[in-house]
Amino acid sequence: MCRTKFRRILTNYTRVDFAIIPESGIAKPSSCLLVNDAGDTVKSDTVRDYLLGVLMRREREFSDVLPGDNVERIRLLPRNLNIVDTESGANERVRQINLVAYSTNEEIELPPLSPRNLN
Repeated sequence: MCRTKFRRILTNYTRVDFAIIPESGIAKPSSCLLVNDAGDTVKSDTVRDYLLGVLMRREREFSDVLPGDNVERIRLLPRNLNIVDTESGANERVRQINLVAYSTNEEIELPPLSPRNLN
C-alpha cells in the first residue's frame, strides 16, 4: 500500500506595517480620522481586520508558498475612504494603502490518514 505524506505550510505573521497615502501624496497628518463616503468613522480595528483578511485571502490563493522568511508587499486602492485632519478639518480622499507583511512559513507533516472500511 502506498502512503502519501501530507504536508502543509503554516504562516506566522511576525509584523504587519501599513501606510495610508492621501490623494495629495503627502504623508498623512499626525492627528487624523478615516471616514467612508457616508461620513462614518472607520475605526483602526476595522482597517486592521480588513488588511489581515486581505493577507489571508492571498495566502489561500497562492499554492506555491515555500518554507522560510517572506516579505509581501500589497498596494490597495480603496474607493470609498477619506482621511480627515482633526486639527485643520481638511478632508481628502485616500489614494492607496501600502501593506508590508513579514512572515515565517513553516512546513509541517500531517499524520497519515488511517484506511477505513467503507462497507
